[in-house]
Amino acid sequence: MSTADEKSQPAQPITRFLGHFELSLDDRGRLNLPARFRELLDDVVVIARGKERCLVGYSASEWERISTSLDGLSITNDDNFRALELLYAFSSDEEIDKQGRILLPAYLRQYAEITNEVVVHGLNTRFVIWSKDNWNIEQRVLDKIGPDLVLRLEQHGVRL
Repeated sequence: MSTADEKSQPAQPITRFLGHFELSLDDRGRLNLPARFRELLDDVVVIARGKERCLVGYSASEWERISTSLDGLSITNDDNFRALELLYAFSSDEEIDKQGRILLPAYLRQYAEITNEVVVHGLNTRFVIWSKDNWNIEQRVLDKIGPDLVLRLEQHGVRL
């Protein structure tokens, strides 16, 4: 049974990236971010290479959190050096314009095989940008292995 105080409390806004959106780039390679995502972002988005030919978008604060956690890595270790190269050399900080668009740099579009149609979906504290063709491939993989992935989460104590 809830009290009057609990009823008057507004619902907590969702602060995670959720949802699935099919979008198109404009002729300059700009992506109009979903309004729900723009609400969770400041004025800058960091776009980085992801796994399997996709791009990953981070808020400035999430990127800073990740970067801070990497500050102690020694670049004299070859694996560390290469991981940092992948992370920083192939990332770009992009300003969100007044229309809610970000530029996807050509080198990142080329990596992700993005030409025009894209799928953008939430991934908790970040979001992912796929070419429509690559997303269709990824979706078939997810459909096939999804039940096993859910079981693995439960083995780690995550109950859905």
